[in-house]
Amino acid sequence: MLNLKIYPILAGLLVFAIPFLPEYSFGDDGDTTLYQFVSALVASHPEVKASYEAIRSAEANAISAGRPLYNPELSIEAENSEEQTRTIGLNQTIDWTRKNKSQGLIASAEQEIAEATYELTRLEVTVDLLRSLAAFDLGSEREQLAEERAALMDDFAEIARSRFNAGDLTSVEMNLASLSVTEAKLQKANALASRSEAQQGVLSFLPPSTNGWPKLAKSFPAPPGVSEEIDDLPENVVARLQVRRADEEVYLRKKERKPDPTFGLVGGKEGDEDLVALSFSMPLHIRNNFSAEVAAALARREQTKQQRALVRRHTTTRLRTARTRYQISYEAWSEWEDVGLTSLAEQRSEITRLWESGELSTTDHLVQLRQTLDVQETALELRLELWESWFEWLRASGHVDAWLRGEI
Repeated sequence: MLNLKIYPILAGLLVFAIPFLPEYSFGDDGDTTLYQFVSALVASHPEVKASYEAIRSAEANAISAGRPLYNPELSIEAENSEEQTRTIGLNQTIDWTRKNKSQGLIASAEQEIAEATYELTRLEVTVDLLRSLAAFDLGSEREQLAEERAALMDDFAEIARSRFNAGDLTSVEMNLASLSVTEAKLQKANALASRSEAQQGVLSFLPPSTNGWPKLAKSFPAPPGVSEEIDDLPENVVARLQVRRADEEVYLRKKERKPDPTFGLVGGKEGDEDLVALSFSMPLHIRNNFSAEVAAALARREQTKQQRALVRRHTTTRLRTARTRYQISYEAWSEWEDVGLTSLAEQRSEITRLWESGELSTTDHLVQLRQTLDVQETALELRLELWESWFEWLRASGHVDAWLRGEI
């Protein structure tokens, strides 16, 4: 288990350092920069800090639960009658079945649950941040593509207008060219809105002093190998610890069925004579033997066992699905890089040449030009899908920090 006591110090240092990090200008590549940036933001994120405070609360509860269950009781009596009586007594209830030990074990399990939940929170926040960065990168590239589409359509419309004035184009073709310009402007507006929304998604993680953030790398990691090491995933750790806590609760409820005795010692004077007395008392569990509490604890234990099995099933399925999804996306992206990019550039150049030479009609030229731009748009969507599937695998395998540190 990590030493979580250093996290408040680390978070404070990272938050203090954020304003002095380089001004990224929304795009410095490099794993080191990305790791520093993400680590700083995650450490200072309110949800992560709140989760850490839950650990501190659990630590205090564990200390309290480990202390003795009963304190001694002091009693003083004075009576004035025919003879004066003055006594002082001390009573102590004995934790006969060591209930405080079971309470301590329950609190210890709860502390470990809080620590595992903290790791789970860090994992979730980190992946959410990385997804936001990927969405912003896509939004920026989609905006650039929309600007390129608008420029191409403007050039196309300008040439079409010249040809129309010369009588080489029909009014239908001219109107089609004008509509293509309008469509391109609408798509550009949508791209700007999407980029702004993605930017707000990243800004929601940032303190006001941050001036920018790094871009994700252009290349993608190779598909991961087959592995189903899920025992150390935070959600599985939490589920396992909840079963342990439920076991300890059952032991505690069974102990609570056995009453604890109270012993007392009284000393003093009654008149001129010394007075010494011993006392003993014990509650009688007759009207309520606390068997219902035991039954409830047994049912909760069985519930946590079933939940543990369900969580394990979900994490296994999630890991397999994420690996397959990334493998498919990676192969499609590799094919695009090997064949699609070159074919796209050649196709655009060729259809422009054919149109300008009169071998291709205006309508056919526009249709094919749109197709090349749509393919490029699809490639951007595939790039986002690839990043999201990669982050999903990192989340499912628990390797987010290892990837950011460059270990995988």
